[in-house]
Amino acid sequence: MPPSGSTAKLRRLHNRALVLVSTRQYDRALKDYEEALRLDPNNGLYLSNRGNAFRITGQYGRAIADYRKALTLKINEPLKKRIETALKELGVTG
Repeated sequence: MPPSGSTAKLRRLHNRALVLVSTRQYDRALKDYEEALRLDPNNGLYLSNRGNAFRITGQYGRAIADYRKALTLKINEPLKKRIETALKELGVTG
């Protein structure tokens, strides 16, 4: 659960990171995800999205770690399926 009062900041960080990824500014997006996860370390969506940015930048071990952690959290079924697909594409099974 994020600290009280941080919801708006988390939303801004997440939205900005999505824009940064879409414009291929991966290092800046990763910084925003780092900050968001510092505030809300058990957010499966942020972990998944940071994992995607890690994967795009060739940081496969870090991507796998984020994906695996996200799968241990309470996440919705569509997100779970996307993560499982990403892991399969990286050659990770089970």
